[in-house]
Amino acid sequence: MNWPGLEGLNQPKVPTLISYDPENPGSFTWGAQEHAGITVEHFKLLLGEDQGKPSYATGRHSAANLKRLGKSVEEVTRDYMKALYDHALSNIASRYPSGYVNGFQKKFILTVPAVWSDHAKDATLKVGDAFVVCDAGGGTADLISYEAKKLSPRLELTELVEPNGGMAGSVFVNKYFEQGLIDMIGEDEFHILKKKFAWKEARERFDHYVKPRYRGTDDETHLVSFPMAKLGNDIDNGLEDSCWSLKGREIKRFFAPVVFDIERLVEEQVQRIRTKRLSQGCSQSHEPRAILLVGGFGASMHLKQSLQQKFPLIEVVQPPDAWATIVKGAVLSLMPDKAIVTTSISKKHWGVAASCPYDATLDSSQEKHYNYCDGEYKVFKMTWFVSKEQELDRNKKVSFAFERQLPEPLNRDDLVFHDNLMTSNVVQAPKYPASGLTKEHCIVKADLRGLKKHNLRTKWGHDGRLYYIVDYDLTLTAISAGFQFALERKGRKFGSMETKWE
Repeated sequence: MNWPGLEGLNQPKVPTLISYDPENPGSFTWGAQEHAGITVEHFKLLLGEDQGKPSYATGRHSAANLKRLGKSVEEVTRDYMKALYDHALSNIASRYPSGYVNGFQKKFILTVPAVWSDHAKDATLKVGDAFVVCDAGGGTADLISYEAKKLSPRLELTELVEPNGGMAGSVFVNKYFEQGLIDMIGEDEFHILKKKFAWKEARERFDHYVKPRYRGTDDETHLVSFPMAKLGNDIDNGLEDSCWSLKGREIKRFFAPVVFDIERLVEEQVQRIRTKRLSQGCSQSHEPRAILLVGGFGASMHLKQSLQQKFPLIEVVQPPDAWATIVKGAVLSLMPDKAIVTTSISKKHWGVAASCPYDATLDSSQEKHYNYCDGEYKVFKMTWFVSKEQELDRNKKVSFAFERQLPEPLNRDDLVFHDNLMTSNVVQAPKYPASGLTKEHCIVKADLRGLKKHNLRTKWGHDGRLYYIVDYDLTLTAISAGFQFALERKGRKFGSMETKWE
């Protein structure tokens, strides 16, 4: 792809960075362009509120600049995605005759860390084999494990255990490189250097050349130049004539915390596979057959060697063009004749809270409310569609029946329903909704104002009023990247929302 600021380099990715003009917040540069404004970078990391952050992933600078700009991370993400969208269409259109691209339907795919590789399939994969996919990118490492159910005429995979991930991306290796430079030349000198072209050149040299080629040996040396920066010499630390001679042991220090976290995440996946296969009495090996290393940081030679050393009995596979594997996997996901994931594993409990009859013995700890239609006390209880770590067939619908009791006079707006989909992360699904145990995830709005009163059931309440009873189903359907939550009545869908697994 020919990105702005990287013209002619044909880079598969572009930096997650956007810089706003402080005098005109609607104007910005993005990606690898020259930036002179208030910069927000790696803002994808700020979107993962529930994801644990290691000590090196503070994000303080970007968070502070968001506050200066008066913008939310969602607004910045929209601006960046719009720029990405416009540039992609323009770049594609420039390669074909005028108007040619306009005649085609276009699909845009937002990827999730569920990818596979023909290399793994052709080289080592057999029916029943398990493998771990480690998508090591710029900001995060996302892991998911699959079992091969069928190899032909198409590859069929089932998700094996609960996915995991964390903030352990290559951007943090860059941060350690930056901190190593600060420790050597000092904060004041670095503050001056950051404003010069020399810093941009040095950072790109480390990011695009040193980092992917580093093999993990102490005796190798890589040079990072700061052209025309006139930095003071520090011969003992390898800085001479504004050129830093980086020894392998120094580079290893930059990698170490991030590689350690990725190893820990892979170990969690491997242990989950071992535990599940042992409990199932699986005839196949309890070990996964391979660890498939993909994504931008997945191309790192040092990361591959570190994982192979950590897991000597498991083959670590690094596909050619690891940067683009996620994109290829996303395209394959829309080609069901090539490959398909048939089941997924839920990371949480998913359900809804509904008013149920109150039991003085079982529900005495809960707040009750009086239902005038039924003439009895009730309490809110959870109805769970899906349990944590449950295996789900893709496109399978789970449905529960509910009713609303609406008193006369019936207003049209009474027939606009709002239903909350809730989640829980605890091991045992809670019986009742409760702060700290359950969390509201999303709301589906359903407009039933087209229903005719004479088609609704009626009931005289214990308060002497007439009630209209609206029967409906709430459904949850597993799809490729999450769920579709919907309200249906007699098979007709009145409102729905798609939500991710997270």
